[in-house]
Amino acid sequence: MDIPMVPTVALAIQSMGISVASIQPWEEITQETLDELSNNLGDDEDIPHSPLAPNIVMAFTDSPMVVHTRLSPNCSKPRNNIIDMIAIHVVAGNCSIETIGNIFAPTTAKASSNYGIGSDGRVGMYVQEKDRSWCTSSSAIDNRAITIEVANTEAKHPWPVSEKAYAALIELCADICRRNNIKKLVWIPDKNNYGNMFVHRWTANKACCGDYLYERHGEIAEAVNQKIGGELTVDQYNELLKKIEGQATTIKDLNDKIEAQNKLISDLLKGPADNGPSGDKPTSWFTESTGYCKRKGIFEGDGHGNFDWQDPLTREAGAQIVYNTLEAAGALDKLPDIVLPEDLDT
Repeated sequence: MDIPMVPTVALAIQSMGISVASIQPWEEITQETLDELSNNLGDDEDIPHSPLAPNIVMAFTDSPMVVHTRLSPNCSKPRNNIIDMIAIHVVAGNCSIETIGNIFAPTTAKASSNYGIGSDGRVGMYVQEKDRSWCTSSSAIDNRAITIEVANTEAKHPWPVSEKAYAALIELCADICRRNNIKKLVWIPDKNNYGNMFVHRWTANKACCGDYLYERHGEIAEAVNQKIGGELTVDQYNELLKKIEGQATTIKDLNDKIEAQNKLISDLLKGPADNGPSGDKPTSWFTESTGYCKRKGIFEGDGHGNFDWQDPLTREAGAQIVYNTLEAAGALDKLPDIVLPEDLDT
């Protein structure tokens, strides 16, 4: 097998317990790849949570886009903050999601990410969202962020990615925002005044996430926000900071002032207005599953062609879905009744 690796890189891969034979011929693993995917633990810091997500207790879930899981031991359990940021990284090589998982598997790597995206657009998971990955060389940032490693089509500047990987990245970011109540992605290319998108080059001497993705962070935020219906613009975010009284001279001061302005932030982060009928427009990633549920009668819509695919799911709506599923399978009477407290004799 013709593996495009210099001998020293091949030896390093083998020393990590990874079989060179498991690497696909098209994968390109460089010394930059190993450097990027190692020693990203970082030190403990005190950085306040972003004002772009509500201060609520999270019920952590993982992305349904994942098709390959290999959990890395290199993580901190559990994370100590709500998820209110996204940090996009690059692999610095063309690696499959399986190889990314293999590289993160040894404890000697001292690195991991929550997710990885291959050039084929497939998504892998290496650290569950409830836990903190070791990816951005900053404990504070990694405790707040979902970290994503993206494979490159060329292992050199500007570290480009494939169209499939780029499309999957936008879908994954939108999915992360929906599940974690992040109303809007805001990209501000300033490590001292960032929004809720963060890059590794701000905390370590690395070129991550490569100029190709770095220069497209604004475009990524815009595409994600179109999908999730966010309402806060960069100008609104900057105006919000101006409304916080005084000038914070320390991180603690900033945190205190942000906490004091939670009501103001909440007002600016109201969800999108009702724009009328939703129609039948599921996100492209979920076309097959939503189509199946319609055909089987699990989702019936409102009778006028509206399915509200992007709306949150209430418990009563969940109950109706379970009922529809069992009814479609002819199994409504097969589940035994339970004894409810009000049925017991007192």
